[in-house]
Amino acid sequence: MQKKREFRQLTLNDRIMKEINKKQQAISLRKKGFSYNLITDKIGTLKSTLSAWLKDVPFLTNKEVKNVSKLAH
Repeated sequence: MQKKREFRQLTLNDRIMKEINKKQQAISLRKKGFSYNLITDKIGTLKSTLSAWLKDVPFLTNKEVKNVSKLAH
């Protein structure tokens, strides 16, 4: 019985890590100027989840992101 419980815990940890990775990926894409629709298509997360994750991440349109990257070079 103990082995089954340990196995379930590992899978739960794996799922949590996948969600953390998805969140980090979503934040990175948003900072690059990706819309919710593009992020959803790329990582397969619901828009409502993105809304919660990205509420404090400022959005720059793709054009603004291009201008900022030109200034940096």
